[in-house]
Amino acid sequence: MRAALAFGLLCVLCLTRLAAGQEMTGFDRERDRLMLRAVEKDLRQHYYDTTFHGLDLATLFDSAEARIKRAQSNSEAFFTIAVTLNSLQDSHTFFLPPQRTTDVEYGWSLGTIGDSCYIVKVDPKSEAAAKGVKPGDRVVAVDQFAANRTDRWNLEYVYRHLVPRIAVRLALRSPGDTVRSIVVQGKVVPRPSIMDFTHGDDIWRVIREAENFERSQRSPYVELGTDIIVLQLRTFRVEDREIDRFVKRAREFKALVLDLRGDPGGDESTLLRLAGALVGVDTFGVRHQRHKNEPLSTRAGGPRFTGTVVVVVDAQSASAAEMLAYLVQMRKRGPVVGDRTAGAVMEAEAYSHGVGTDVVALYGTLVSVADIAFADGTRLEGRGVIPDEIILPSGADLAAHRDPALARAIALAGRNVSAEEAGSLFPIDR
Repeated sequence: MRAALAFGLLCVLCLTRLAAGQEMTGFDRERDRLMLRAVEKDLRQHYYDTTFHGLDLATLFDSAEARIKRAQSNSEAFFTIAVTLNSLQDSHTFFLPPQRTTDVEYGWSLGTIGDSCYIVKVDPKSEAAAKGVKPGDRVVAVDQFAANRTDRWNLEYVYRHLVPRIAVRLALRSPGDTVRSIVVQGKVVPRPSIMDFTHGDDIWRVIREAENFERSQRSPYVELGTDIIVLQLRTFRVEDREIDRFVKRAREFKALVLDLRGDPGGDESTLLRLAGALVGVDTFGVRHQRHKNEPLSTRAGGPRFTGTVVVVVDAQSASAAEMLAYLVQMRKRGPVVGDRTAGAVMEAEAYSHGVGTDVVALYGTLVSVADIAFADGTRLEGRGVIPDEIILPSGADLAAHRDPALARAIALAGRNVSAEEAGSLFPIDR
């Protein structure tokens, strides 16, 4: 679960004045105030808990409006809206700010292992690579903020969506080395300030971006001899026919290793279909909604896989990925190995808005509309799935592209491979 934004509003004053030089106009302030109140309305109309965990929403949002009146940049106003929503301490309720006119490509990606953060990927053409940032470096701090499991989501959210910064100071510890501090410049990528879908290239730009994202989400699989198939499921946004096609293929093997690491979840429909393929007909939980409770059941009707199942998870496995892993574990369908999962398990819906007339700024709110509890009474929100075997790669493993967790999962499925061999099965391409 996301912890409270530990930075506080003092962080806003520090970051936004460095990151955003534009001066706030009266129009900006009124637009940001309208966004705040639209977000409040979304909560009041749709949030699953009508008591809002005991919070006084009126006081909370009035205080936020007062801060927006004093804000010195749009980034500061957006941060204020985000902090206000974060008061709910809900992993699936947060502000979706308008798209900026520039993106910052930092050249490095952050991941969580155990309670620490590590560099997991570096763009070889980036300044980060030129300055010696490598996969396997442990990230001690980002600017003045400690990097750890609790705050990693917040760091990503702030730096990539709310208050992007061109230059970031990283405190890094390479395997077997001391902590070093370096300032890394990101690459500024301009985006059109206004997009016109009636003519020109804007519509094709959006289509290309969507196609590239779809390609990055495709789930590859590897066959190990005639006994084991390994599926790296990157998202739970998969159509039934794709699930059924893979399950039919998997039935030709004795064991399935399901790699859910880095999977942020997705559609409930995908979860219930795949769960039905692995455990059959099962009412495994309860969906607690605003005014009613509903049973949560698998979706039968597709092909079944009855062989051995081993699931691999990590700290980035979230939402539907966590639910499937816990269901497999709860029903004793197979072992779960890896790291404790994210603990971000709610059911949410996105509510989109626009403000403006001729030129419209698009934004939205993701709102939790249901809480999920399993049949044994377990809630995964804030807890995560505790693997049957905790297998954590070291920084040296990341640097050498070794994968001890996947190697152990394959061993449990019946085949011995080295961590080096496991690390070569799914080359990092995203």
